[in-house]
Amino acid sequence: NTYLNNNDFEKAIEAYDFALAIDVDDYEALKRKAIAFINLENYEKGHQLLSDYLKKVPDDYNALALDALCMTNMGEYAESAKLLEIIMQKTDQTIHQIELFHLIVRTYRIAMKFDKAMEWTEKALEYGLETTFYTIMKGALYMEVFMEKEANKYFNKAIAEAENKLYAMYLVASEFFFFQEYASCKKWLLEVYKQSGEKEYPNVLGMLAYSYLNLEKYNKYLQFLKEGYLAAPAETETIFSEMIPEEMSLEDFYLSEKSKYQ
Repeated sequence: NTYLNNNDFEKAIEAYDFALAIDVDDYEALKRKAIAFINLENYEKGHQLLSDYLKKVPDDYNALALDALCMTNMGEYAESAKLLEIIMQKTDQTIHQIELFHLIVRTYRIAMKFDKAMEWTEKALEYGLETTFYTIMKGALYMEVFMEKEANKYFNKAIAEAENKLYAMYLVASEFFFFQEYASCKKWLLEVYKQSGEKEYPNVLGMLAYSYLNLEKYNKYLQFLKEGYLAAPAETETIFSEMIPEEMSLEDFYLSEKSKYQ
């Protein structure tokens, strides 16, 4: 457990293998081995181990939730959502856990089951869970079905009522970025940038650069791309990963873009 707690997941797996070699019925070691694989983003192996564990300990709802997480990341959205609903229905202890609501809403949204995602979003709001996040999620789900007026109503409501308005503006900007609504995205990103720079949300620089590029505002694009590679290179490189040629550095990419647009 020390290795797992210290995020040394490879050594944790070795330790749990040793424990299971001594006692094949050490179910806790089996579960923790699965958790180590999940932290390494090996969801297939995590799912396999959790399936074996749940045959022995079927009422471990935390393990069921972890298995649902694995299935979501494996693209098995319908099975994941079904499992999450079972967890929600069978235990009062976990029904208020924010992670489960996040997972079930995310799963239904990815699966394009927007009515079910909305149902669980409204349940989260009824329970008073992360009101800002779920109010914005409600707006995002309206965007998914092209109801932009309703979407903007909930986005504006979330920002107006949020205790942390910076967080709310960032989440709204992120949704507009996802939907490639770059003008609206830029509006809220600039508010975040003016109030915090890149300190709290370092990927705001890359998102602004990408938005200005798509809006064909090339001077602003180059300004924020430069700021991004200087102040938040990892986050900026992630945002531009599909544009940067293999083995080219972010700085060289910036210089290449500068020569193209200046």
